[in-house]
Amino acid sequence: MSEVFKNETYTTKNMKPIIGILTALAPVAMAATPYTLDNNSPIKVAGKVTRVEGNAFILDYGEGAITVEMDDYDWYPEHMNMLVGDDVVVRGFIDHDEGEIRSIEAGSVFVKGMNTYFYASPDDEEDVTINYVPPVPVVYPQMELRGKVLAVDGREFVLEQPTGKVVVNTAGMSYDPTDNHGYQKITPGDFVSVIGEEEKQLLSKNEIRADSIVTLKET
Repeated sequence: MSEVFKNETYTTKNMKPIIGILTALAPVAMAATPYTLDNNSPIKVAGKVTRVEGNAFILDYGEGAITVEMDDYDWYPEHMNMLVGDDVVVRGFIDHDEGEIRSIEAGSVFVKGMNTYFYASPDDEEDVTINYVPPVPVVYPQMELRGKVLAVDGREFVLEQPTGKVVVNTAGMSYDPTDNHGYQKITPGDFVSVIGEEEKQLLSKNEIRADSIVTLKET
């Protein structure tokens, strides 16, 4: 099963609206490790959080470990302990100024356990460009929709996206993303990415049956 990457770029200074325009994928180091890249090199790396300390966490990426700086993430102080043992995908830049320990300055972090993408604050001193990548495989005839949640009714919610409003049915998911349990709680005003299948028998309602929902959150 192959993973499909959507070539869509956002910057931390224009995250609103979150629905962007398809652009060419910015060059990101994939094969190189954090310790073979120069200062300010863009990087994407996946791994497991082994420890949190201050405004950073230690990421075990399989071939070693590196510190990931979370200076501009408002959610981090309250939820950092939730990260320990979790799988994450970090996108950002190598920070290796003279006399400093090498680290990654995070531009975006996908936290699997929270099913949420976090983006650095737009007030960051750096204009970080990040490429949104769906964290789950996309297989035909599934589709991906992104937009703003307008209303929530039970296990359904209305999603506003460029081609119109769509009803998203979450009844087939293994958990309820609209309830008050767990970190992910879909509420009006949230920006989300929905992967699922069109309800053929309910075309008049323009409804999609969700298999995966990822919250896109600017912190």
